Amino acid sequence: MASPIVAGAAALILSKEPKLTNEQVTYRLASTADDLGARGKDTSYGAGRVNVANALKYRLLSTPVVSQLTDKDKAIRIQFKEAFKGKIIITGKTKVEKQLISDRTFNQLINIPPQKGDTIVSIKQVDEKGNESWPVKRKVKDTTPPAAPKISGIGNNRKILQGKAEAAQKFLFVRGMFNWYQAMQTVWEVLK
Repeated sequence: MASPIVAGAAALILSKEPKLTNEQVTYRLASTADDLGARGKDTSYGAGRVNVANALKYRLLSTPVVSQLTDKDKAIRIQFKEAFKGKIIITGKTKVEKQLISDRTFNQLINIPPQKGDTIVSIKQVDEKGNESWPVKRKVKDTTPPAAPKISGIGNNRKILQGKAEAAQKFLFVRGMFNWYQAMQTVWEVLK
């Protein structure tokens, strides 16, 4: 019985805001639903009971412009193109919430704890009425250099290099010969 109700609610939302994507309509329906049963999404009630009135009152805020992140960053730059009163929510390894009030566009650095490389960080704004922006996701770039490989053995006429290195690390091994111009260079890659 839920399918026709959800489809009808989605049609009402799209009639009001036809430029929304399917993903945005799904997000709006789930985020404005009345939570039933266990807190959050669960196997008995899913995302909850569709609340068409809340879904239609909901206003999608403009998406913030967010800087790229590295594992060394202790702050993230966020820009908005309109007045805003509410909070910024940054979720990654940890969750940071910052209250903001601005009557014009703004460009602000928000302090965050350093994140590990390859962590996905999500940034969104939520106004006083509960309206949200579409979350912006950033993958934290790993800028920490790998530890130097430790070579424990290689012998004459062997094609095997023994030692320890980080997974997927590449390094250049130069094997010298009697004549310097005959030196052979090989790039080795550590397999995962």
